[in-house]
Amino acid sequence: MLFKSTYVNIYYNVTGKNNLPCMIFIHGAGMDCRTFENQVDAFKGKFQVLVWDMTGHANSSLKNYNKRFTGLSAECINKLM
Repeated sequence: MLFKSTYVNIYYNVTGKNNLPCMIFIHGAGMDCRTFENQVDAFKGKFQVLVWDMTGHANSSLKNYNKRFTGLSAECINKLM
């Protein structure tokens, strides 16, 4: 799924039931949400699991808004939650 924020389009996927606590996985530089396929399978029965492609990775876009990557990523995951 795509979430359209002010700065970028963020690709994400949510697995599990809505009434469960949410677990969020954040990948490292040069990776994408597929990194956590095994973890999602392991936790989706006890948690709602959110994985996403950080800005500029895989299916998420990156536009230059003169912001530091870490700050922009933090804003994006905050809005996505």
